[in-house]
Amino acid sequence: MSVDKYIELVETERVLPFARLIATLLEQNLSDAPERAQELRRMRGRVCLFADDLHAALTLEFTAGRVRVHSGVFGLPDLTLRASSELLIDLTRLEVASRWALPDPRGPVVRKLARALLRRQLRIHGFVRALPVALRLSRLMSVSSPAA
Repeated sequence: MSVDKYIELVETERVLPFARLIATLLEQNLSDAPERAQELRRMRGRVCLFADDLHAALTLEFTAGRVRVHSGVFGLPDLTLRASSELLIDLTRLEVASRWALPDPRGPVVRKLARALLRRQLRIHGFVRALPVALRLSRLMSVSSPAA
């Protein structure tokens, strides 16, 4: 099922509402800031999001300027994030501060996510190995635009 020209929600026997939500957030971010399509074209790899409270997982598969959203784990993820659905959705609210669109350490959402990391409520696997994927994912998912 095509969400838009960049995002495909892969139909399986059961499409999770969480997968639909993330696909919709990505679609909205790309339509609000079309320059993010350039970031999407440079993305390669798979990112798996586990929502512990929902007992649900989804995989974002980035290839050739498109993202396919799979319900469940698809293939071998380069980057895995595991947390409550609330914390995973907070990733879309990251504040960005620089022209490189790095998260602003002074922002309340970044501080909340940092506390969750310290308390092991947010776990990230493959971050160092997949640093470019992680940074591009934060730029795609964030609703705020970088400062000029």
